[in-house]
Amino acid sequence: GDSRLSADARDLVQRLLQHRPHDRLPLDHCLRHPWVMTASGPLSRIVELCELREWSRHRQCERRVRLPGAPRDVKQLRRDLQEIIFGYKLPVMLRHHEVSVCFACETAVSEEEELAWEALMQVLEHHYPDGGFLRPDRQALEMFRLDSRLMLVSEEDTLVRGESYISLSSGRDAEELRRHDEFIKAAVKAFPGVVEAVVDHQAARVVDLRLRLGPWRSLELTVMLPAGFPEVSPLHLESISLRCPRKQLSAIEGQLRERIAAHLEGPPLVPGLVELLSWLHEEVLPDLARDSGVAPSARAGGGKVQHAPAEARTDAEAGAVDAPDAGPEPEQPEVSVACGRVCLLTYQHDDKTDRIPPSTAPRGMGSDKLLRCHKNQSFFWHIKHMFPDISGIMSYGKPAVLVAEGPLAVVERLRGEVGKFTPWWPVQEKVFQTTEPVPDVDEWRAFKNFSKVKSEEVREICEKAGQRSLYELLVAGTSLDPNRDPNRRKTVKRTSDRGGKTPR
Repeated sequence: GDSRLSADARDLVQRLLQHRPHDRLPLDHCLRHPWVMTASGPLSRIVELCELREWSRHRQCERRVRLPGAPRDVKQLRRDLQEIIFGYKLPVMLRHHEVSVCFACETAVSEEEELAWEALMQVLEHHYPDGGFLRPDRQALEMFRLDSRLMLVSEEDTLVRGESYISLSSGRDAEELRRHDEFIKAAVKAFPGVVEAVVDHQAARVVDLRLRLGPWRSLELTVMLPAGFPEVSPLHLESISLRCPRKQLSAIEGQLRERIAAHLEGPPLVPGLVELLSWLHEEVLPDLARDSGVAPSARAGGGKVQHAPAEARTDAEAGAVDAPDAGPEPEQPEVSVACGRVCLLTYQHDDKTDRIPPSTAPRGMGSDKLLRCHKNQSFFWHIKHMFPDISGIMSYGKPAVLVAEGPLAVVERLRGEVGKFTPWWPVQEKVFQTTEPVPDVDEWRAFKNFSKVKSEEVREICEKAGQRSLYELLVAGTSLDPNRDPNRRKTVKRTSDRGGKTPR
């Protein structure tokens, strides 16, 4: 037969055989080429569905953060939000008692969105001091799609359900948790068939339990509540943090889900939130620490959740809960860890040096690991996720400082990793402190997390953390030194090329 190429086939081959990569025909255009598919064929329908899916993934959704009240300085808050807009190229808007921010609807949270969210939370906490603003869970916020098309809804769909997150906490008493039980029971009574909870004769039993093992490493309980319920707000208590590598969290996530799902599917003997939290604290978390070597963080509070008073239970519940005493369990010995704190200083660090383009990365990186990291990430992001047990600050400006604290072994590895980053050369180690082994690392910490700040804000952050002396040692002899004489000028001795005399 005839082996000559058709005109369409020849055109496709010529478009693919291009010297420059960016001149070659993309894959989606290859699928749409007349030689590959026809206008009415099944492949055209598949390509159309794929494009529709890709378009929906990149659409923006609006998430609204409720504010506890009117800010004290509205103009300053608007200026701070404007810096987030310009710095992270993310739309943020201040409305009446709320701040809206737009993220992608279905794609995973990108690095820029993660940093923008952290910056927004820090701004809101600064404008609402004394615990007036509680950080909401980004996953729990209702998403409002930014779509120009109109949607027709029926009357049954007008009651939109909102999500109220309750973290598994040991920092609150049983009375407050029981009040939340009554709140859920009232919601079920007011909106039958809408709230996903089963009401027993004493308290509400939650049937939808979600585990969020994300960057914050916390277990969270989700309760579905309608948006029209009076005084509906996220019931966000202090979280239980699991301080372990992210790979280890992914490995145990399935095991946790199966165990908790089996517990909820069992007989509703103890349906209240108090009993559920007690079961998690007394059985699930100790088994998790023993089997996987994962210790729950003490940052959320100290003791266990206390059971409700005995007189508040029925005889049937008391018989079901009070199992025969199997004897006292042996106490687990406390593991003490030596801690350290390091303060590094360099001349300058900004967004340009933090995110090096791939074309200049081979000249700026000191190791292959950092080279691969900086092709898609920033140096701040690399340090934050490579050392999850580290807390402290990294500043952007002149000079730039890096304060890191945590287990001593991790701090020493971080010192070596920073030494591989050539834009920080020469890096000065201003402070390096070590401690004796401490039983609780999180209680010893002066900083809650590892955050990105401006160099002008380092002093205020250190003072809030009770580290004023550390700040003075860190910035001694620099432009940020509080003891530096602002009127002092450097005397430059000028000499002539001939004779060494100073010209008049």
